[in-house]
Amino acid sequence: MKWEDLHPEMRRVAPGCPDILLDEAIRDSAIEFFMKTDAYKTEETVFLVKGVDEYSLSAPRGFEVNHILQLMIGTNELAANSFEGVRLIQSAGQEGKPGYYGSPD
Repeated sequence: MKWEDLHPEMRRVAPGCPDILLDEAIRDSAIEFFMKTDAYKTEETVFLVKGVDEYSLSAPRGFEVNHILQLMIGTNELAANSFEGVRLIQSAGQEGKPGYYGSPD
């Protein structure tokens, strides 16, 4: 489906609106919908490497990450924490299984 496919529906409530504004409004509404509802979700597999304590994950091509819903190692869920909180835990020098994750947003 293309944004233009929705123009006839939108013209009923915004007659005479230029196509470029319709496209922008439809796109912005779709983005807001997906951000608020978590209607689109994707799973990512990360392979842990001993001694590596920081990983960078990218969104699938053409998408951007809104927020992380859950991180799991096997059946264990990692707890969300701020970057500062994760750094404090790391500075304590404890090694073992990861228990926390942080994200910039």
